[in-house]
Amino acid sequence: MFRFFLCLIIGFFVVLSCDSERGINTNIIQEPDDREQKNIIDSLELIDSIYVVPTSSDGKVWIRKEQTKIHFKITPPELLHYLSKIDITCFTLEFVSTDTIINGLELAINSVCSEDELLAVEMTTVNLPETISHEIGMSCRLNITNGVSNVSSLPFFLALEAEPTEIFFKLQDTEGNVFEPFLVEDGLIHVNVPNGTDLVSLLPVLSNDNVYVSSTGESMGNSYIDFSDFVNPFTFRQISSEGKEITWTVILYNLPVVIVNTPDSLPIESKSERINGTMIRIVENGVVKSIGTAGIRGRGNTTWELAKKPYNIKLDKKYPICGMTSSKNWLLLANAYYDRTQLHNATAFELARLTDYPWVQSGEFVELFLNGKHKGLYYLCEKIREGKNTINIGNGVLMESVVSGVIIPELVYSDYYYDVWCGRWRLGWEIKSPENITPELFSDVSKSLNYMDSLIFNEENLHTGKYRNYFDIETAINWFLVEEVAQNEEASRSKNIYIYKDDTGLWKMGPPWDFDAWTFGLYGTGHFYCTGSLYFPSLLKDAYFVNRLKEKWNHYKQIWLEHIPHFIETQYEKIHLAAERNDLMWPDWCPENRAWERTYRQSIEAMKEAIVEQINWMDVKIQNEDFTN
Repeated sequence: MFRFFLCLIIGFFVVLSCDSERGINTNIIQEPDDREQKNIIDSLELIDSIYVVPTSSDGKVWIRKEQTKIHFKITPPELLHYLSKIDITCFTLEFVSTDTIINGLELAINSVCSEDELLAVEMTTVNLPETISHEIGMSCRLNITNGVSNVSSLPFFLALEAEPTEIFFKLQDTEGNVFEPFLVEDGLIHVNVPNGTDLVSLLPVLSNDNVYVSSTGESMGNSYIDFSDFVNPFTFRQISSEGKEITWTVILYNLPVVIVNTPDSLPIESKSERINGTMIRIVENGVVKSIGTAGIRGRGNTTWELAKKPYNIKLDKKYPICGMTSSKNWLLLANAYYDRTQLHNATAFELARLTDYPWVQSGEFVELFLNGKHKGLYYLCEKIREGKNTINIGNGVLMESVVSGVIIPELVYSDYYYDVWCGRWRLGWEIKSPENITPELFSDVSKSLNYMDSLIFNEENLHTGKYRNYFDIETAINWFLVEEVAQNEEASRSKNIYIYKDDTGLWKMGPPWDFDAWTFGLYGTGHFYCTGSLYFPSLLKDAYFVNRLKEKWNHYKQIWLEHIPHFIETQYEKIHLAAERNDLMWPDWCPENRAWERTYRQSIEAMKEAIVEQINWMDVKIQNEDFTN
């Protein structure tokens, strides 16, 4: 009998353990019908997310006068069985924004069921006017409640139409893959195709009840067409049986397209205040995916003042955009004015990835649609941030340098390092993490930083090597070499530097950041920028530090010479069509780009040549331990 009860107890704890590991009660999913009612009630608490499945390639859900069925994807999918059994009165559609809703319009849910592993909600409109415009729309979310707990879907956009519309234009490649437009409006047809698609041979798939004539006057039929010219896109005329004529321009995208829609198309005018409730979608390989809602604001200093703006996005839920690590925090870098190649930031980050940095941010090139307007080529990358899988500070601190002409009370200052730029500016450190900065934490960080600085800037202390117990020279050397190979002039002003202290107790530098301006040959080659800034004037007097720098340089230089020109070339092949179009959209380049005399391709070649020249110049200087200019 004792053994029987012991088995029961062990079995009970095994079940509890499995449930707690998954964060989901597996009994709710697997129990037989005698617990069905309890399972239905409990199922709402276990939902991770609810996403609407768009009914058209532009990401919208079209509703009509007759019944419309909306499909939702539920995660985890095991809960669908129970959700479809909840009483219909527990489901409601909530209007998120009422500004554009037709007066008196109501949405009535008729039935709910499971269909093709999706939750199918069938609804009708009430008081829908006889004549409506497809431009009228609203943002909704699905609410489900059992009287005790409730859950809502992410917001989605409903658009009204009197009759169903057929997509009259698609593209088909030579292998039979069909790509639908993700947006059709204002005489423009926007189509995303996978990168690597043969753009020279694409077949337009057209509806049969119209006549289609190309810009050359030829009837469009079963002939493949060259869509590879992104600068001069393909144009054709659509002529209806009644003789009505519309001219269409086909805009192709072979990179992922990020679609950002702020509520009521509010303009993004602030770097400090986010516009919450912003809808984010991505079109990748011809497929439209909803990323969810986010807050968006501007970012950057000088770059925010340019015509082409950079943006900071904070998703409400983590998402692995373009296959990168799942995160809430993303940046859209504009690469405007200074960087005609569009590759400065991406290449510098790649230089850093080839070192032994613990973590370097990932990034991918995308094209941006903001409130229906195409904004050109952007670099979407992770934000430098604290986290277990990013910069793991543990109980430490992450800081970013701030250069200003005045003392800012919120910044941490060193008693040993004063001026930047000939004494006109002060260098301080902004604590980025943790967010809760108590007076005690601020004081501890200031004391720790100043003590380390006293060991570095005092030459007697420096040669004892004691500073290496508090300062990580491995990340410092990585940072130095990446900045110098990238020829980053801003490093001479100690701008945009990240340092952090983790549970090892060491202060560490990096990862490197901000390479769009004055890098990769814009100021020429054959120059050191870091040797006169921050810690390096002192560190380069320490023979131990210099010897370790030479060791790491001899390891990295050949890797960089072999890999980086190839990296630039592969990135060029990926983005050059979008970059050349971006060149026309944003033609204002700084004089150092020499855009008036160079093609885009020549700018790429000049960048590759500058890297090779700089590495060869640095090699001679470092081998001779000569850090003068």
